Amino acid sequence: MRTKANQSGLARFSIVSGTLIALASNAIAKMISLNGSGSSTYVTTAFSFDAARDATSGVSTGSDNVGGTFIGHTVSEYAPTSTTCKAPDKTNGTVYDLVESKGVKTYKTGQIFTSAVGAGPRGNSLR
Repeated sequence: MRTKANQSGLARFSIVSGTLIALASNAIAKMISLNGSGSSTYVTTAFSFDAARDATSGVSTGSDNVGGTFIGHTVSEYAPTSTTCKAPDKTNGTVYDLVESKGVKTYKTGQIFTSAVGAGPRGNSLR
């Protein structure tokens, strides 16, 4: 993923219909590569973006080159399709489409908010 960052290394971005929009302040923006690692835990929630199925709630921790160490929270919902796929271990799987996702990463010096919506009533296929 690429995003624009200001001199402090923080970026603000939002994903709108699959397009990454980046805003920067206090400096001339430049493109940077986002590199990092972390871990997440997800659980099913009693919340739904479209009232058709449950979303998941995930908490994460990690570190990246945008703002250093972070904690994060994401609520996402995916819809199963009739399309099959092969997992890395060669077992059969099901393709899921994104319905909607909202998230936040909190760094010592600020926050990054994310938002994504699928391309249609069934979402945007993640294959």
